Amino acid sequence: MNVRPTICLLAVATLAVPALACGDVDSPGGAGISDGSAARMQDSADVVIVENPRPADGSRLNWRVGPEAAVTIGRREGEDPYLLHGVTDATRLSDGRIVVVSYGTFELRVFDESGIHVDTWGGRGEGPNEFEATIRNIARLPGDTVMVWNSAHSIMSVVAPTGEVARRFRVQEPAERQGDHLRPVAVLRDGSILTSPTPAFYGTDVQVELRENDAHFERYIEDRVSGTTDPEARARVRERVSAVPVSDRFPAFASMMADALDHLWVEEYEPPGEELPGVIWCVFDPEGRVLGFVETPEGLEIYDIGEDYILGRVTDEMDVEFIQLWPLERVEA
Repeated sequence: MNVRPTICLLAVATLAVPALACGDVDSPGGAGISDGSAARMQDSADVVIVENPRPADGSRLNWRVGPEAAVTIGRREGEDPYLLHGVTDATRLSDGRIVVVSYGTFELRVFDESGIHVDTWGGRGEGPNEFEATIRNIARLPGDTVMVWNSAHSIMSVVAPTGEVARRFRVQEPAERQGDHLRPVAVLRDGSILTSPTPAFYGTDVQVELRENDAHFERYIEDRVSGTTDPEARARVRERVSAVPVSDRFPAFASMMADALDHLWVEEYEPPGEELPGVIWCVFDPEGRVLGFVETPEGLEIYDIGEDYILGRVTDEMDVEFIQLWPLERVEA
């Protein structure tokens, strides 16, 4: 977890989204913007805001994700540690080990750099190295210590590189916010915890184009009901989804995350029915300048972006889960 982008994420959530998000000015070429031409300014709240022209549609930053995964963890059948179900997060340690959060079993499953299972940490229970509550998220700290938590509760567990739980503690609300539930959102490299009150709303100040979206909502409903052939089940799903209030604006972005080199990756939102092959991210450098678009593999839910890799989860046609590590080459323009 990276300090500067995560703090930037906090600013984005409150004030800085309209400035940090790519604007409407096309840039020439296919390598994005990396010449430092972005304007900088500072608002009255002492928050630095960076305005950027938008890279040209269809352009790509000269960073390359490999043609195939370098490591794949998971099997359709076989030994239990490789049968993944309910994976919610993963990270890679400095020695190449990959730690996978198995939500359903309360476990951290550890694999070596080639994808061979080497250890399982935790498990459900009240023992000193077990977890009484479910775990969902993981963040690597210096020294390959990891912190695990579930955003639905406030219990944080610090786990040593050997799997022992070194410390547990609960996130405490400040005195002025007693009664609020603060849910952990991310853990910074210095061990600080970024929290958010519940409920929380992100990106509400983003200026996005107001568009007619009835057709997109209908396509979304069709996608949801297409998973079952039972007429009664389809009707129930349709009724339930149709009852959800619909915003008159599209989201400005789908998700955001930071990489190991303090870059901020902002996933482009694709309305239902307008999806493109692959997933498009707009990447910003640590100073907030837009670098350009990067495309990652379709269906890869990204958990961790290192200096030279991307780590995430995919599922096959039978909904079997796999963790994959893809090489990432950051080519200078």
